[in-house]
Amino acid sequence: MAGLGLLIVARGLLHRLDAAWAAALLLSVLATVLAWPKGIALDEALLLGSLATLLVISRRQFDRRSSLFAERLEPEWLLALGGVIAGCIGILFFAYQEVNYANRLWWQFEFDAQAPRSLRALLAVTLACLGFSAWQLLRPTAGEAARPTPAELERAAAISRDSPSAISQFALTGDKHLMFSASGRSFLMFGKQARSWIALDGPFGDAAEAPELVWRFVETAGAHGGRAAFYQVRPASLPMYLDCGLQAFKLGEYASVPLHDFNLRGVKRADLRSAINRAQREGLAFEVLDGAAVAHEIDALRAVSDAWLAEQRTREKGFSVGSFDPEWLQRTPVAVVRREGAIVAFANLLVTARREDATIDLMRHRPDAPPGTMDYLFAQLMLHLQAEGFARFGLGMAPMAGMAERRRAPRWQRVGRLLFEHGERFYNFRGLFRFKDKFAPEWEARYLVAPGGLAPVFVMIDVAALIGGGAKGVLTK
Repeated sequence: MAGLGLLIVARGLLHRLDAAWAAALLLSVLATVLAWPKGIALDEALLLGSLATLLVISRRQFDRRSSLFAERLEPEWLLALGGVIAGCIGILFFAYQEVNYANRLWWQFEFDAQAPRSLRALLAVTLACLGFSAWQLLRPTAGEAARPTPAELERAAAISRDSPSAISQFALTGDKHLMFSASGRSFLMFGKQARSWIALDGPFGDAAEAPELVWRFVETAGAHGGRAAFYQVRPASLPMYLDCGLQAFKLGEYASVPLHDFNLRGVKRADLRSAINRAQREGLAFEVLDGAAVAHEIDALRAVSDAWLAEQRTREKGFSVGSFDPEWLQRTPVAVVRREGAIVAFANLLVTARREDATIDLMRHRPDAPPGTMDYLFAQLMLHLQAEGFARFGLGMAPMAGMAERRRAPRWQRVGRLLFEHGERFYNFRGLFRFKDKFAPEWEARYLVAPGGLAPVFVMIDVAALIGGGAKGVLTK
């Protein structure tokens, strides 16, 4: 029975739960004591005593506070328990095959009667295992994650304002679920599609709370029969996810332009200078709207957005990008380009009070906007952010860029390289990379972190569905 208890708490030990440590220590000490009246089983007592000693020595490793009874075993763990019990039954009948079965074996009590004692112990273990499995399988689930309430959005907004990463502002679009740390100083945003629980980037807020929040997200997804994944993860935070047993798969590279020395001089920026000169000849003017000014121009912005969607024959996206939502746009500054007073192009900005990082979300223009309008918008925007004291400007990710070309490169990267070189009919991989590369940015890898096997493929399908707004959005623009 103590052995069955150790099997049950093994999952909690794997996840370093303090309650699992206490239960394992109690059970190992109890089993050590019971090994003596069982028949002075020195080997068992020595093994169990060593386990108890190791648990005591490694107490600090089990630092994740949790209720043991709140943990839910997945069906795979219950099947593993059933396999252990079946194996024990097989060993029992093999070891005592010379003993003829008789009903008296159940009430035969002797010092050397091993077979009857094994039968009774195995019956107790089997009944306990069946009872525990039934309890686990019949327990009600915690339910589906709810959309964030206005109060939760404001909590996330307060944390995001002091975050060094502008990506944290995507939590305020309202289309993702939010998971807060116990202290409320950190949060994680995620979407759910099929069996995939996909977090955008990682935890934001107090860095000391990030590992615990990642673990809780992984375990919560597992408790609901889902697979946990993290999308667009930065290289510096990879060890935190690898410690959870997940694997990293490169998605592409993220472009960001350092603003402290940004200027339009030099050969590399010749195209930008030409775009600005052409824009000035066309009578274009740059402006940044904020708050009430965005609300005042919302109809003009909608007209530009609708014209762009119609020209592209596409629909609004979500998850890792925003959609045209007046409430969302009024939370962010909006850079616009005017021609004779009318707005012909715009991009909304994601910024935080730390001014370390700024990036863009929506980028839309009218079909009749002069050539080079978006180049002009970006160049003026970077000069504006530089004057405001921002350190970096993020241009977003170029999918499948920077994949290894070596023969021994991971299979995932070889497939990504083929898509980048020959997948233009599915997505403009090269064109997007070239557009961002002309701003001479610094490139940094971005990763998908997910379980191994085929899980990354299913996760990427689910990511595409989240961004496209469902399976229909994946198949159509």
